[in-house]
Amino acid sequence: MTAQEVERQIKEAKARMQKARAELAAGRAVDLAGFEATADGLCGAIAKLPPPAAKAFAAELAAMIEELDRLALELKSRKAELGGRAPDPRRVARAYGGSRG
Repeated sequence: MTAQEVERQIKEAKARMQKARAELAAGRAVDLAGFEATADGLCGAIAKLPPPAAKAFAAELAAMIEELDRLALELKSRKAELGGRAPDPRRVARAYGGSRG
């Protein structure tokens, strides 16, 4: 993967996180299926870049981590609001063909 492809995928991942936060704020379900694989792929691709090119993504990755932390807090808060009504995400993933859980 080239540096340009990594940059494009980072932008797509950030947009997906922002969309998830908006969906969550609107009280709708959030679909993050495959996001972990996307993040793993990005990290692997960056690790294969020449060091100067990889280092150029440090600020972008830090911003992604901050966005993920915000999303995680919002998801936890929403789950707490729902109490016992929140479905077990592992059951949901299995029901919809997810590989985790």
